[in-house]
Amino acid sequence: GDEVQNSGHVLLLSDGRPADPKEALAYAQGELLPTGCRLHGIGFGPLAAAHSFAPLQQLACLGGGTFVLAGPSMRNLCDSFASVSSTITALREHNNADEQMQQGLARNKRVQRAVDFEVPELSCQSKRGVLHLKVSYSAFSFDGSRFEVAHQPQGQVMRRIKPHMRGGMRLVYGFRDPRVNDEHVAGAASWMVAKSSRWVNRELNTRAVVEAHAKCSAVARHFAARFNEQRATKGAALPALFFVPCFVYEVDPLQLLPQQE
Repeated sequence: GDEVQNSGHVLLLSDGRPADPKEALAYAQGELLPTGCRLHGIGFGPLAAAHSFAPLQQLACLGGGTFVLAGPSMRNLCDSFASVSSTITALREHNNADEQMQQGLARNKRVQRAVDFEVPELSCQSKRGVLHLKVSYSAFSFDGSRFEVAHQPQGQVMRRIKPHMRGGMRLVYGFRDPRVNDEHVAGAASWMVAKSSRWVNRELNTRAVVEAHAKCSAVARHFAARFNEQRATKGAALPALFFVPCFVYEVDPLQLLPQQE
């Protein structure tokens, strides 16, 4: 029958990685998310173990809720519950705005890409669930007034077949490009992700649209570098700003490599 839509909220409290994150994700996708309820998560534990809460953070993201990492104290836990409670109140007050947005998407005939999500942190170097591609990529930089673009020749990359996260506009996949890891990222074990539109509409998947995201990142990196220079000059006790680089990849459909099922 038809799914029952509701505006309920489910709060998940965890002290670390679940015993079976695959089963938890499958249950959320099959039973909770289709009902329209929102999932929220609070991780209760040492901040140094933040990576242990990746599955909980994923559920909160896919469920349209919020995730808070509480420190190992009752005060931190109380503050986290207060933060999530405030978010739930704000979401309830904006239900009408959400409905209007969904109506607008329907009028614009945006069609969501049908996907199943997998648990986070799966390696692109495994033998299963990985798509092997030959691609070229472009790197953008901004000097304060204009953009520069550096085009790189074709090379082999690996991308997970299923996404593990989504934002407001894009799906997020595990990804690895040995050329970028070696040249731009310190340490071969660094993680990369690939992002693609949540929508299948052709006008939302043009090169111009994708380049706009990369150019926004280039502008952010430019002004973050200027901020960090001023910070160092003045000796201010301010945190440094850092934005990861963003590249535009283009796949030659004739260069698809065999994939592992």
